[in-house]
This record gives sequence, C-alpha cells and structure tokens, in this order.
Amino acid sequence: MSIALKYIDKTAATKAALRDYDSMSVIIANTPDNLKNIYEQMASPHSSVPDGLPIAHNPKAGEDRLSSKLDTLDILRERYRAAVEYMAWFKPAWNALSDDERYILRESYMGVSYRSGSTARIMTESHFSERHVERLRSKALHRLQLLLFG
Repeated sequence: MSIALKYIDKTAATKAALRDYDSMSVIIANTPDNLKNIYEQMASPHSSVPDGLPIAHNPKAGEDRLSSKLDTLDILRERYRAAVEYMAWFKPAWNALSDDERYILRESYMGVSYRSGSTARIMTESHFSERHVERLRSKALHRLQLLLFG
C-alpha cells in the first residue's frame, strides 16, 4: 500500500501523518536492536527450565520456535520498511516548514501534547490570541498539506 492511499482525505491525512511521526521514529530507532535480539535468540539453543511440572513432549518445538522468530523478523522488517518510506515522504515537507509552523503543528498534533491544551500553551508562550493561534495552525496545516500532497 502506498503512502498516498493510506492518507486519502488530505486534511485528515495531514493530521494523521503528523500523529504517525513519533511512532515511525520509534520504529526506525528500535528495529535494528530488535532484529539483533531475535537473531541472537535464534542462534542460541533454548533449554527448558526445570519447574517440577510434567513435560509434554513436542518433537517439533524447536521448529515451532524458529518459525515463530522468522515470522517476527518478517513483521519487523516490513514495519521498518514502511517507517523508512514514511520518513522519506514526510521529512522533506516537514523540513520545508518554518520553525514557527513546525512548533505549532508539533504542539497541536504530535506526541502526547496534542491531546489537550495545545492552544492555551501556544497562546501563553507566544502571547497570541486564540483566534490568531487558530489562524496560524490552519495556515501551517494547509502548507504542510500542500507540501505532502501537492
């Protein structure tokens, strides 16, 4: 699925793209370590820990564990690929915005700060009226929308 199809309604899509930024950054930052850990788990033999419970013998337990790890690797690689594709699409548009536009959009739509009080925080820090903050937010969102979708 291409990025453009995921974000079909341009205004809602721009907001969704802003909200996705943090999770995509985390995926890109953590995936190499996660892949390394899974490869290490696959390379080291797993021995059972004696716990006093009767053992149910499964002759394919090793194969099941290995196939489970391979499935996990495939999922992690696909998520990483999607995150890299997203960043290649989003970052140039994000970097084309001014510092003020990025600040307003970050406060309004990204991370945990978008949940509540973003307008009040921007008003307090910038000494703007609520109407002016809404106008700036709308303008910044529209500009990012144009940069992302044309």
